[in-house]
Amino acid sequence: MAGACVPIPNIAVDGPYKGKVVELETGEPIEGAVVAGSWSLEYFGGRKECFKETVTDKNGEFVLPTVICISPFLFRGDFGHPDVIVFKPGYLGYPPPDRNNSIFTGDEFTTKSSYNVIRLGKATRPGERGATLMGIDFSFFPFASNVEFKKQLPLFFELRKQEEEYLDKEGKRYMYINIEGPAVVPPITR
Repeated sequence: MAGACVPIPNIAVDGPYKGKVVELETGEPIEGAVVAGSWSLEYFGGRKECFKETVTDKNGEFVLPTVICISPFLFRGDFGHPDVIVFKPGYLGYPPPDRNNSIFTGDEFTTKSSYNVIRLGKATRPGERGATLMGIDFSFFPFASNVEFKKQLPLFFELRKQEEEYLDKEGKRYMYINIEGPAVVPPITR
């Protein structure tokens, strides 16, 4: 009788992460911001990426749920803290394109911190909003080209789509002249 050789998976668990998202200047809570995390479990011969997301409540508070990431091999892989983004149309996002306009008030975004507070500056001009949107896809997540945003991060995808539509409409008004356009923050629909 021949024995079967079945690989034993490596299971990594992290989270939950708790915190609050507030407006940079006023300290007021920001409701409806998406907080998304990307974890990467590297192992011999590959990498497994796992994602979780949540939305801030009326108090700006969030709980990014526990993630369970499973790789096909038992080999111990590298699995650390997540790369985190916070996004809401009309704000600069976290991490921001310009580090002076959004602040994470903890030493490290971690489960050991009892409460992660993120302050977002306003992005009122189309140029600021466009820079935030571009940065989210390509620099906030290290391996963004592998992310199927609509499938893996549907809440983030919907807000991103809203912002793209707004920028497409507003951007065309200022496309052929060298000005940023008015400072406008449209209402956000969900």
